[in-house]
Amino acid sequence: VPILVGWASAFGGSLQSPAISYYYLELGLDAVDIGDVGLVVTFGSLLLGPLYGWLLDKWDAYLTIALTLGLCGIGCLLRGIAHSMAMIYASA
Repeated sequence: VPILVGWASAFGGSLQSPAISYYYLELGLDAVDIGDVGLVVTFGSLLLGPLYGWLLDKWDAYLTIALTLGLCGIGCLLRGIAHSMAMIYASA
């Protein structure tokens, strides 16, 4: 089940990626700023991946997925109300 959630998340993320870039452009970010946000997201995934694996081993999949979905929801909320570069970095 966790792998299916990961696949669904990757599919949904790939659908929203072009829209997010246009949103960032509307906020006044340039191409370098958008790349920097992408770098923060990539490093966050790289650093948190082992933690999520450890949580899957320690807890069951339901609690781990609920935690990660909650954090994702907070990030999406912050991104939706972002009005500055700092808020965009916080949402990443």
